[in-house]
Amino acid sequence: YFFENDRLAFLKVSFENWTKYDSKIILVKMSGTLYIKKLYFENGSPFLYSFNDRIFPKLEITKDIKVEFLGVLFKRLEQDLSNFKI
Repeated sequence: YFFENDRLAFLKVSFENWTKYDSKIILVKMSGTLYIKKLYFENGSPFLYSFNDRIFPKLEITKDIKVEFLGVLFKRLEQDLSNFKI
């Protein structure tokens, strides 16, 4: 889980071979907005999964969807739990 104000480090990588990042958390840019998603391959097709999949369904990456891959999660540097309530 990630929370607002968490500090994460992403390793900039080349996504020439996407399959080696299967099941990894990645940083992508779509329509000018940054997203943290989990990359999964299903039957050879790449899908981006949201951590809140009840609201945001999985998204299949097709030629019609412009996705800029920026990096793969390397490390959580800091976690802000100040607004976390049980």
